[in-house]
Amino acid sequence: MIPVHDMLAQFHNFSYYIIGLGETLLPMLHKLFCNADATNLKPFLERNEHAVTKHIWFQCPWQECHTSRSTGGLLCDFFKSAAQIQDVGGVIYLGLLDDEFHHHSKYELCKLLDLVREYGYKTNTDRHLIHKCLEFGYKHYSQSGHDFSEGFKGFHITYIFTKILCVSTLSV
Repeated sequence: MIPVHDMLAQFHNFSYYIIGLGETLLPMLHKLFCNADATNLKPFLERNEHAVTKHIWFQCPWQECHTSRSTGGLLCDFFKSAAQIQDVGGVIYLGLLDDEFHHHSKYELCKLLDLVREYGYKTNTDRHLIHKCLEFGYKHYSQSGHDFSEGFKGFHITYIFTKILCVSTLSV
């Protein structure tokens, strides 16, 4: 696994490179990194031949209340999809709010952690990575446009899932 400080240094250098190129890259980056259905990643990869799945960052996923799937269900479906496309050594960074009153139960973490084990991932956690990201200028906006990046400082945890086993068949 790439040490967190190396990953941040690479991100920092890449961000300066992109700033230097100007806005010509924004449409390409949007195509590469956005509009993927997290619960069905295979078609996204087929449409975007340059997309890379070795490291996937899924930041504060949330399922709207008016849908039939819960946020915990969204996370389980995401891992089912990711496990099918990631090779051994692949890493998923899952950023979640660790605010027990508002969010903790919505993620259905016990179920999720059991599932990722079945899919061949080992789990680690980190509470400092988000602080480095915020230092580099990361902002997180809700769907309504509210910037709640400052709220991350006390209530954010990054789960780091490293794929250590190739699971040949996944239950559907």
